[in-house]
Amino acid sequence: MTRKRYRIISFSIIALLLLGGAGYALLPWLLPVGPIRDGVKKQLEADFHREVSIGQVKISWARGVEIADLRISRKDEFGSGNLATIGRVTVPFVPGELVRGQVSEVLIEGAEFWVVQAQGKWNVQDLPPLDAEKVKLRQVVVHIVAGREPIEQENQQELHEQ
Repeated sequence: MTRKRYRIISFSIIALLLLGGAGYALLPWLLPVGPIRDGVKKQLEADFHREVSIGQVKISWARGVEIADLRISRKDEFGSGNLATIGRVTVPFVPGELVRGQVSEVLIEGAEFWVVQAQGKWNVQDLPPLDAEKVKLRQVVVHIVAGREPIEQENQQELHEQ
């Protein structure tokens, strides 16, 4: 192989590596947020068997994937309203994990949950199990409604620390 050809191949490899690195570094800004929001909404609705709405999704290396203004509706048999309203859900932005549908940690901040009893059943009985090692809660209010009088329990501290 001639020296000129070796240089061309070397420069081509370096250019590809630089372009790949730049693309990876810019990944949070290049990803289409709309389809990601729709995919997250569809997955949450399948997991919780309830209607879900998502206000805004932001992606960055520093803050991760942030979902703002998340609402999970109650089932009709428990009255109108929400099961949960969550100010912000944050997960680390690790592309490999997210592509595989894996999340190493979830931070839920500014949440209100309504635990309602109707006809001898609670509206949270059919929820999927929670992996307490992965989920952190901050600034959470839980409203427990059994019969007519709501009982409120506030927790302004992080409920689970790793």
